[in-house]
Amino acid sequence: KKGDEVRLVANSKSELLRIRHLLKQAGFVAGRPFVNGRQFRQPIYGREAVSRFLSLVGRSNLASA
Repeated sequence: KKGDEVRLVANSKSELLRIRHLLKQAGFVAGRPFVNGRQFRQPIYGREAVSRFLSLVGRSNLASA
């Protein structure tokens, strides 16, 4: 079953580490990051976490799935 998910994209390992650090500071439990092509993906799983993330960053600049 597919669930709710946000995937953040990083162009470097250092950018990925920064994203993970900021997510942790904001109280998110980040999923396991993975590589897709030359980019890193950082998922956030779960309906509540996704809803909270979207309320913090807004929906206007996000791509839809």
